[in-house]
Amino acid sequence: MLPRTIPLEALPPLSEEWLALVQQLVDHYPEGSIYLLGPPDTGKTTLALHLVALLSRHTLVAYLDGDPGQSNLGLPSTVALGLVGPATERVLQTRALMFVGNVSPRGHLLQTISGLLLLQRLALRLGARVCVIDGCGFVRGQPAEEFQVNLIHLLHPDQLIALQADRELEPIVRNFTRHPDTHLHVWSPSPRTRQRSYLERQAYRKELFARYFHKATLQEVPWRDLGLHGMIPNFGNPLSYGHRLVALCDAEKLVVALALVERWEENSRLALLLAPPFAVERVATIQFGSLRLSPAEL
Repeated sequence: MLPRTIPLEALPPLSEEWLALVQQLVDHYPEGSIYLLGPPDTGKTTLALHLVALLSRHTLVAYLDGDPGQSNLGLPSTVALGLVGPATERVLQTRALMFVGNVSPRGHLLQTISGLLLLQRLALRLGARVCVIDGCGFVRGQPAEEFQVNLIHLLHPDQLIALQADRELEPIVRNFTRHPDTHLHVWSPSPRTRQRSYLERQAYRKELFARYFHKATLQEVPWRDLGLHGMIPNFGNPLSYGHRLVALCDAEKLVVALALVERWEENSRLALLLAPPFAVERVATIQFGSLRLSPAEL
């Protein structure tokens, strides 16, 4: 797994309005879970990281990066966990990844929900007193609304911050207006955000994958004793599995490495995978995604 880092002392500044709201939130709710909900390019991540920076001066804080498409702490196709506290450097670093299987929750709703829930449990097990959950921008349309409602119920945040410009999140947030344990805060999006185009988002993912697979080599991995799950392809047809992105996971389903399938042999029970160096003895399962990547583009 390639660690990524976010220096908390070099964050983009908040507007005066947001700074006051963040300080009020930190003063009144110094512990628990905070879920940030909103469409893309509303300032969710900047807001989440400022919350992490302030709260971590006093206690151990977990940051859950819930965007498998524009991840700033993990890799595309994953959700990620970072930890920071008063006894650590003022830098968030990747601690664990869960594989979603593609760069959008669409078609991978269960994997996204279970991944974030398992990372939240891991964060609490590691001693985090606060979890700041930076939700993905998948919020529009009935499938997205149902996804968000169920995810929020399962994560059970103490604070739900909804960033909306014109009541576009109402189908989601009205499900929590009377929730006895979740305090709802509806804020306007940051005026300092810039709308990123589809091509910019695509280029960002491509760059991250290229950096991750920069030192990748073809490796034979015996899979006879490994678990297989996810979107398992037809192994009798190379067109079904060729260049498919998979996650090599440990016994807790945490990502050990991402890899591309080059060849899958059922007789010898060997898989030829393109992957960076990894500890094969840690691998317990192989999780198949739906995304394909061309090695020539990496």
